[in-house]
Formats: sequence, C-alpha cells, structure tokens
Amino acid sequence: MTPAARIVLDGIDITANLIPAPFGLPLEGGGMIIPTGFGSLTNRAPLMSVSVDDNEGLESDSVDLEIDNRLQIPAPKKGAKLKIWLGYATTGLVYMGTFEVDTWSKRGLPRTLTVSAKAAGFTTEIKAPRSRSYHRKTVGELVEQVAERNGLDAVVHPALRDLPIGHIDQSGESDVNFLTRLAKRIGGNFKIGDSRLIMNKAGAGTLPSGSPAPVFSFTQTGQESWEATGADRGSYKSASASWQDTKKGERQSVVVGEGKPRYRDRKLYKTEEEARQAAKATIDGLTRGKVSFSTSFPGRPEVFAGARALVSNHDPDVDGIYVIKSARHSLDGSGLKTS
Repeated sequence: MTPAARIVLDGIDITANLIPAPFGLPLEGGGMIIPTGFGSLTNRAPLMSVSVDDNEGLESDSVDLEIDNRLQIPAPKKGAKLKIWLGYATTGLVYMGTFEVDTWSKRGLPRTLTVSAKAAGFTTEIKAPRSRSYHRKTVGELVEQVAERNGLDAVVHPALRDLPIGHIDQSGESDVNFLTRLAKRIGGNFKIGDSRLIMNKAGAGTLPSGSPAPVFSFTQTGQESWEATGADRGSYKSASASWQDTKKGERQSVVVGEGKPRYRDRKLYKTEEEARQAAKATIDGLTRGKVSFSTSFPGRPEVFAGARALVSNHDPDVDGIYVIKSARHSLDGSGLKTS
C-alpha cells in the first residue's frame, strides 16, 4: 500500500511544502500520498522522515521530523503546534495527536533540520516546581485541580476516580512529577496527551474512559522481526508495606495478596491508607508482564499504547495477550513502519 501523511503547523497544512510533486500527490481531505523513495539521499523531497512515539505512561508522547535543509528553512518557534496524521492512500489517515515544538537542531553538510515536539500540554509551567498540600481529596479531584491550573482537561479512569487520598504533599516538585508519583502509588499510568492530563489504570487493558481497549492481532506473517523475554516478576504472591502509627508510636504493616514469596516495600508511609495503596500497586505491577514482547512490521498507524496485543503462532512460551506499552510509527524513504 502507498503511504500517506498530513502535517499541520499552527493550523496551516504544510504537507505539500515538505513533500511536493513529484514526490507527493494531493490526498482528498488534506495531506499527501507518498510514493516509496521520497526520502532517498539523491533528489529527495524536503521531508526525510517523521517518527511518532506513543507511550502508555510516564514518558511523554513525542514526534521527530527530519528535513532536508538545503533551502535553509526557518526553524519553527518553541511551542508551535504540530498535528500529525499517518496512513495509506487506500485506507485513509489516522490522527496521531497534537504536539508542541520543544527543540530543533540544524546540521551540515549535508544541511538538515531536525524538529522535536512533545505532546501538547507538556509546558514549562507544568514542569515548574511548586509546593502545596492536598487533604481528603479523591484521585479525580486531585487530577482535575492540577489540570485546571494548567489550562488542561482531566481524564481519569473510573476505577481510580473515586479512590480516596487522605493526605499528600507536593514539596518543591513539578505537577508532572507529582502526578507521576501519585500514579505509582495507586497503580495508575499518568501521561499528557492532546492537552489532557490522563490518569489510566496500569495494565488494565482498558481505555482511560473505562471501556475495553481494542485488541490487535499479531502473527509472524508480515513481521520483520520479534523478540520475547521472560522474567520471574510474576512469582510473587503478596506484597507488604509499612506505615508509622503515630498514636501507638510504632511501625505497622499491611499485606495485600496471599501466600509467599512476599515482596517487601522498604519505604515507610505516613498512613495505613498510603501503605495499603502502595502494596496493592506493587503486587499488581509484580504480577503483570511475566513476558515482554517486541516486534516490528509494515506500518499499522491504528496501533496505540494502552491497547492490547494478541500474539499467536510464535512460540508456546510467547503466545498470549499483552498490554502495549509503547508504539513507534515511522515514515521514511522505505515506507511506513511500526514497532
């Protein structure tokens, strides 16, 4: 299939500038159809490659553009908004997200311009340190409060939304670090995407809305390569965490799960509620991901992090259902690929 793409910078479709004729052909609805070879080193179009990284949590989604800069194209301003679509001429384009330009670099010779952008909403303000305390809030209320002060929308998984947080301090840390720490405590995944603060349930195989995530099927047919790695992470049956009982003046422990071996969290928490949430998040994490699987194949831009993967006909130790932690979609002179 013939790849296609659409790139919009601050509301202006610049695809035809980056992939002009004869390298590209206009696509109905915007964007360009791109025959194979557009990024070859000789007689190439200005756009050499575009890569989009989609992550389930912790790491920000990002996009990188590599451009032939023999015409000395002006670098975009920091914070400029990039909208990216990738796909095929026959099946149409898939919206990959909105990103804000973070850095650029120019090199020579040959002259090239590389533009890197992060998910929209990942601003300087949200990365700035701040201090405050939160008391008797739910996870949903916390995320909504942080989102509102940063001018963003909040999306919280239903299983986490009403989870009570007795008390938590944000001491000289950014909103990003604060929500990432909160996510680890409650067994969630925090990310910023499309001007939204998203708190999803880790490894649940569901969307942030709570509805089931789609399942993408992977067989060896058409794959370029694959690799699987096993670990003993799933051998733990329970987890314990400790908290300081200020009334009795002694350390207390809580246990989540049954049986041994038992994982011991050595951090001392302030309350029993904190310790229990931490122990639950720990055992949930330890019982997930007994096997990790990676693969690369011809482009499937519809695949996204947080969805599930059905791996079959590979190996009895490998086949099964996985949660997709990250997906990279890259377009260059050899075509559209996903890994």
